[in-house]
Amino acid sequence: MSKQLHSHEGVYTRTCGTCGPTANVNVLAVVNEYMKQEGRVITWSVHEVKWGYYKQSSFQFSDGTIDVDLAYLQDMRIFNETEELRLTVQHGEIVYRYINDETGEPVTYVDSSSRMIGEVDAGRTQLNRVEGFTSLVDTGRKLSQIIPVSTTKQYCYLTTRNYIGYLDNHQASYTDYRYVKIVDKEV
Repeated sequence: MSKQLHSHEGVYTRTCGTCGPTANVNVLAVVNEYMKQEGRVITWSVHEVKWGYYKQSSFQFSDGTIDVDLAYLQDMRIFNETEELRLTVQHGEIVYRYINDETGEPVTYVDSSSRMIGEVDAGRTQLNRVEGFTSLVDTGRKLSQIIPVSTTKQYCYLTTRNYIGYLDNHQASYTDYRYVKIVDKEV
């Protein structure tokens, strides 16, 4: 079954740049500089993918940690319904891309909702015992993730905002995308 996507009109501001060499960057200071509101965070490292919250100018991950290990970091997103900061390690430097949907130039976008891998595992969530997190497990693929949502519903969905721009030949194309929210029902 396919769900029809509807385009929306809005505004956005997009800025990009380099934070500096990985060893010299204070990730939390960069996040505090750009993010105006609290949100959720996901990190992709060489050895793990980890979800968490960005609250009160600090991180809270499902394993109880509050720091980002830059030695293994590859990519990171901090997001909420109005903004996203993406940090990526490229050639020994951390580069950023920040999008804010509250001000800026006119833009057309499409929001899409994708079911996240796994089903809610209440028993595993109880074992984790970190307030505000839920375990999703895909037993067939032997995958699991602990996401920053409190729910007992079977599935969770990630909403992605896809920005539409035009190529030199006037063909419409997605020019960028960002994470918007995680919900426990299809949007």
